[in-house]
Amino acid sequence: MSCTPYELAAAYHNEEYFVFLDSSRTGGEQGRYSVVAWNPRAVLRIKGELPFQAIHEVFRAGARVVIGYFSYDLFRYLEQYTDLKAIDDLGLPDCQVMAYDKIHIFDHQTQQWKGEVPELKPARIGSCRIGEAEAGMTREQYVASVRKALDYIAAGDIYQVNLSQRFSHSFEG
Repeated sequence: MSCTPYELAAAYHNEEYFVFLDSSRTGGEQGRYSVVAWNPRAVLRIKGELPFQAIHEVFRAGARVVIGYFSYDLFRYLEQYTDLKAIDDLGLPDCQVMAYDKIHIFDHQTQQWKGEVPELKPARIGSCRIGEAEAGMTREQYVASVRKALDYIAAGDIYQVNLSQRFSHSFEG
């Protein structure tokens, strides 16, 4: 059976812990592969401690592939800081990984799937409504943060900064 990664993703996007690692470069030189997976054998969520030993145990239990994320806040367990101002208001895990026994890999260079691809089932794409974006700070506040960061760089206090801002939307569907 031949289908695109997008068709496979559309068919299975409602499955448990669905993951679509899409290569945005379809020429095959960069971002050669796209990966689709769902229904992991195990899900590991960790908050408030280092995750590495637990992840090692997942691999020792025979997991073929582990996909997930390590949050920026893991640095709190690797480095000691006394003057942290960030507030964890969402309570998200510091790390979440899913162990998959089967993943589906599409090679954009050869235009072929590696291994078997399941039958496409009808995609159930319902309607949804996404509200207007709400920024976590005003444009003026963000520009002031950029200026402050540039001042720190010019003074030699820092050489790199990761300025970010949270946007949120209401969602129905």
